[in-house]
Amino acid sequence: MSQNSNFDITRTLTPRSGISLWCPAILAGHANSTKNISEATMQRLAVALACLFSLTASLSAESRKFPYEAVVRADNVTVRCAQGKNGYATSRVKKGDILTVHRHDPGGWFMISPPEGSFSWIAAEHVKSENAGVGTVSLPEGDTEGAPVWVGSELGNDHSVRQRVLHTGDTVQIIGEDIFQTNTGSTRVYKIAPPLREFRWVKGDFVVPADENLQREALNDPFSNPFGPTSETVAEAEAEEETAVKKAEVAVLPPPSREPSAKAASQDSNDPKAALREIDRHYSEMVERDPKDWDIEELARSYEGLAVTAPQLATPIRQRLAALEDRRKIHAEYRAFAQLSAQTTQRDQELAAQTVSASTSTTELATDFTLGDPSPLEVTGQVASAGPTIMNSPPPAYESVVPSQPASVRPQLNGAGIVQRLPNGRFAIMAPEGRLLAVLQADRSVPLDRYVGQPMGFVGERSFDPRIGSDLLVVKQMIPIQLQR
Repeated sequence: MSQNSNFDITRTLTPRSGISLWCPAILAGHANSTKNISEATMQRLAVALACLFSLTASLSAESRKFPYEAVVRADNVTVRCAQGKNGYATSRVKKGDILTVHRHDPGGWFMISPPEGSFSWIAAEHVKSENAGVGTVSLPEGDTEGAPVWVGSELGNDHSVRQRVLHTGDTVQIIGEDIFQTNTGSTRVYKIAPPLREFRWVKGDFVVPADENLQREALNDPFSNPFGPTSETVAEAEAEEETAVKKAEVAVLPPPSREPSAKAASQDSNDPKAALREIDRHYSEMVERDPKDWDIEELARSYEGLAVTAPQLATPIRQRLAALEDRRKIHAEYRAFAQLSAQTTQRDQELAAQTVSASTSTTELATDFTLGDPSPLEVTGQVASAGPTIMNSPPPAYESVVPSQPASVRPQLNGAGIVQRLPNGRFAIMAPEGRLLAVLQADRSVPLDRYVGQPMGFVGERSFDPRIGSDLLVVKQMIPIQLQR
């Protein structure tokens, strides 16, 4: 057997990582005798095989370690303040940029360290500025809430997401300052470098491990995204996203059309590879949308139809169908979560509808009120006079109601339940059976602690907050109620 045949034999022992190990003693022994392999040579071969399998296992274990460095594979990839399209864009990275990946999240989103140029915001009143752009957080004695840090954006004025809360003694790197206009007036803020344990998110489809061995392993993994992104696909996804946002401002977006992916499988029948690329393009467009808009079944039918007409593409199509199965699981989990959220919202609305007027006895709290009446429980902390118990003044739309007029109309409640203090010190409303309905957020002037254990109704802004895994209700008004059993 020639030396070339020895080369072929050793290549079959090359691990998946692409690393080749050569054993001259084995090659020489095999070249001298193709029929009579000595016992010593067999032992050397066994040792070499054991080393190869050990190295392969080590590389597989290494690929699962976090954090790891990754390379951006396309230009103009959007970085966001949270996973999913609901997180506002904070910056963009270009092809070749190095990112540090800390976690893989559902939906194909990777949690990363803030890229170079990222920044955050903190109220200047919470920071004692020092030399060389360094500041130290300084809060009043006894403060337990801390100083919130808001995620900034290089692409706009968004800064509504809070990830970190700093406390007295924490240091920050000040890189600028600005004035924010808020409901309570102008607020001076510092622009700071993102603090430790503040993160950003990027779509995993557009990055690959920086280590060549891990990169090779990821690209050969049939369960990873088989569609390598290009600058064109990213640009198309970004353009589609901007268009969707503009349409959302004036109308509800219709569900995505099923026609393109079905058409892709039938077109270019003379060029199966072009048809495959077209289906891949629609796959890339699909994963850029929210899971609720995914049409996995139609894509699967397109791939399966192409496999029938182009059997030479069976292997790459099988890889794509395997990847679609992972997406199918994500889609099913998303639908189950959405259904659970809808059921919870419906239950909260039913609970709010069960409120009744309290007795007019002096020993009980009254619920009859007139919109616009002053209140001893005002959120704004204004001087209150005796009268029906209701928090804060109503929205401007109700200012025309004369306070002295008897009013039978009550404001629409956004939440109702029993006020309870959570282990972390925050307050929440609970159902009578102990189920958490919403976490409350209110100004310090609102004495929520006085009403622990009492049923109350709330008017304010309510939305699901993924950071706490529950609804967050920003209190504007608070009304004593009675719950029907």
